[in-house]
Amino acid sequence: MAEFKRRTLIFSAGKQIKLFGNSFAIGKSLEIGEGYAPNVFSFSREQQTTQTTGAISNPHKLLVDELMELADYNIRLWMV
Repeated sequence: MAEFKRRTLIFSAGKQIKLFGNSFAIGKSLEIGEGYAPNVFSFSREQQTTQTTGAISNPHKLLVDELMELADYNIRLWMV
């Protein structure tokens, strides 16, 4: 399971992400970031003339398992 210690998010596989603040959140558009800054993971839609395209921002190259760990971590916080 993911852990958050000393402004560092630590995944079970060993990947570490240094954060600037001391909290992170999931926004209503499913952006994951520090508070409301989507610097961990985000998705944004762009409307073009004939089609809608999306852009994913994953600067830390998180894997599916790591995103699930992050979701589990947040769920544990909400249950307290």
